[in-house]
Amino acid sequence: MSIITNIQQLSKKPSEYLYFPFKNALQPYLVLIVISIGLYINTFNHEVAFDDENVLHRNEFVIQGVKGIPAILTHDSYYSFYKQLGLANNLPGGRYRPLSHITFAIEQQFIGTIPDGIITHYSWDTNKNGIQDPKEDTNQDGLFSDYDFWSKGSGFRHIINVLLYALLIAVIYHVLVIYIFPHLKDMVFLSLLLFAVHPLHTEVVANIKSRDEILSLLFIFTTIGFALRYSKTRHRRDLILTSLNMFLALLSKEYALLLFGLLPAILFLFHEKFISLKEKQFWILITFVGIASFSLIKFFNSGTLIAVPVLFLYGGYYFAKKSLYPATKLIYALAIALISYLAIRFSATTHQGVTQSFEDSIISNPYLFASHDQILASKISVWLKYLQLCFIPHPLLADYSFKTIPYSDFTAPSVWISLFVYGSLILLTIWSFIKKKIWCLGLMILIGFFIPIANLFIDIGATMGERLFFHSSLGVCILISTMIFELIRVMQWNKKPVLWTLSFLLFIQSGTFAVLTIKRNPDWKNNKTLFTKDILTAPENINIVTAAATAYFEYSVLPRYKSQKYLMAIKANNLFNLGVEIYPKHFPLWLNKSINFYEIGMLDSALVSANKAFEIIPYQPNLQQVFKNISAQYMYLGIDQFEKNNSKKGMAYLVKSLKVDKNNEKAWNNMGLALFKAGAKEKALVCFQTALQIDPKNKKAIDAIKLIQSVK
Repeated sequence: MSIITNIQQLSKKPSEYLYFPFKNALQPYLVLIVISIGLYINTFNHEVAFDDENVLHRNEFVIQGVKGIPAILTHDSYYSFYKQLGLANNLPGGRYRPLSHITFAIEQQFIGTIPDGIITHYSWDTNKNGIQDPKEDTNQDGLFSDYDFWSKGSGFRHIINVLLYALLIAVIYHVLVIYIFPHLKDMVFLSLLLFAVHPLHTEVVANIKSRDEILSLLFIFTTIGFALRYSKTRHRRDLILTSLNMFLALLSKEYALLLFGLLPAILFLFHEKFISLKEKQFWILITFVGIASFSLIKFFNSGTLIAVPVLFLYGGYYFAKKSLYPATKLIYALAIALISYLAIRFSATTHQGVTQSFEDSIISNPYLFASHDQILASKISVWLKYLQLCFIPHPLLADYSFKTIPYSDFTAPSVWISLFVYGSLILLTIWSFIKKKIWCLGLMILIGFFIPIANLFIDIGATMGERLFFHSSLGVCILISTMIFELIRVMQWNKKPVLWTLSFLLFIQSGTFAVLTIKRNPDWKNNKTLFTKDILTAPENINIVTAAATAYFEYSVLPRYKSQKYLMAIKANNLFNLGVEIYPKHFPLWLNKSINFYEIGMLDSALVSANKAFEIIPYQPNLQQVFKNISAQYMYLGIDQFEKNNSKKGMAYLVKSLKVDKNNEKAWNNMGLALFKAGAKEKALVCFQTALQIDPKNKKAIDAIKLIQSVK
């Protein structure tokens, strides 16, 4: 049945709503889609911000367009990022979320690709005529730089993000209202309305990189939808679609692993006839999945790549076919997707544990300076912060790194309140599951998707993140909605004044959330708007301080801020100094501080900062370029002094230039020329010979050597 046919049928079907004034079954879908798009329509002109640079412009495979898709599937998601920084990927287990990157590559095909995937300072020159055409200044900042290429097509990417978000809302509504709560349509609509307008989701929708969160939840629910449809139809096509969507969900993010528990639980709660927890085949198959997955994860490099999947496919098929219940066959379908995913993932990523460099960095290990008890207490305390933001989503931050949230210990009330709240939620989930309460689904989604981000079993390498609570927040919205309608039923609130009062309160709450969402979106336009805003809320966050300082530096070089150049540079430097006080070993802090000093002509200070950066990460490519730039500028100052007949000062600058970069052949040429004019021919000859060693085709050095030798 086509989508158009389904839409036509929905438009003719009565709404069956008790409290919402819908005339047919199609209108709730349209309302949710319109609200989802309308809330984020002010992101359509956004550029790139935060981690977008890492997954888009520092991903050479994405920049190649569809040509790069095979490489995306066979490499770690951060392979290009670390390669271009000249660093080793120290993320434990690697990162493998290729599906969102594939969508970025497809978009790039329409935006414009770069064959080798490397963005240069001339990437803005799209027509390759060497002229700065006005249309090539994509972000209209008055500069022609690689940022123009970054900004190109970003609006298109944001539109796709918003459309995917609207699709996600519609799909979740469809699955819940058709397969899980067919008689509680009002409750389902309210759940998705609360979810759609929630300000906590601004990072997920307004930040291009966070598309992996949207795709993950989207394919989790399409998997659930096809699985529940298969339970009713028993069509093999639906079983295949279940497996395919599970595979896509895993390629989006690892959250889909929870479907091995969530899907059987949904069947047990709402379609008990399709599952039997007493069936031997079900538990044998679950055991098979565990053994096969553990073998692939633990012994991937020991020859199990072929043996384990083949063994599972044969053995699992036998038990799945023998089963009388759809649940067992669905577990087999999910397992096929999982085995395929694990085989691809571990052939593409670095299979490693937590490295020492990961542990020793405050950026990846925000609890570096905490005691063992403080680490555990702080992680538990943060759990409460997630729920707080879920109910009071203000203020919001792009980053919650060191020192945004102070370390806690077990004397802090927040730790024990957090333990009590989440302990109660877990016990309530178990009790409601046994009693088959309808609000158990919300609890399962909340707790199930929270476990991977709780920082207890899996080190997420961060304190917390708003995007990380995206999946769990759906559980909160479903839980709130089911509790409201359950309260209406139990209290028999059928009187209009009570219902109108409740409706008014929900309207105020949804309206407030919508306003906060619309208001937060502009902050995500680019790094400058985002971090100059967030620094006001988190002045002790090392990442935000560094990013805000860099943003002010970037403002200082824009033509429209020419009159405020030094004011912006001073603001930047003050923030860099603040960052040094917070965490003096942060490499980007010193690197960008050096660039800031360089831009305002304070070369000595730029060199000091660059040397500090070198102590942290030596020979990093961007840092090496900074040293080259400083060396070149010292050289030009030296030439200027020679032209003013101040040879002593000129020579001092040339010495500085070569001390910074001994491979600066132009500085060697100028040093040789100065010495030759001063009559020191032997020393001049050494300088020109050194320049020739650096570049054997250096014509000035060749001619000078011939001249000196002829004079001798």
